[in-house]
Amino acid sequence: MYCQMRLSIHSIDSHTKSLQLKDYRAVIQDLYNMFSDFSPEVKTIMDEKVKSSLGISITEFYNRKLKTILKRDKIVNEEEYYIISDLLSDTENYRDLIFIDILNKMIIEYEVKKLRC
Repeated sequence: MYCQMRLSIHSIDSHTKSLQLKDYRAVIQDLYNMFSDFSPEVKTIMDEKVKSSLGISITEFYNRKLKTILKRDKIVNEEEYYIISDLLSDTENYRDLIFIDILNKMIIEYEVKKLRC
């Protein structure tokens, strides 16, 4: 009985941590969506505050997401679609045309896939 109860508590703890992680990701994603509208000074302050609260900054979150997408060479969901789309809309990134071509290819493949469904 004690072992079953301990396993149940462990299961609840794991589930709670999983939900908390999803909540944190949702918060960081929401902040990221607003992030592009902020000045560099505000971005720095926000990054520091978010990192002290959640353990990861908005910039780190974004960079991890981008690295995962680029490594996979494929967009798999709308969240990733908007990350790549935002990156393409920033004209400062147009220094590397090969990189832009890769991003455009991923966007087109994702849009075609969405049209087929």
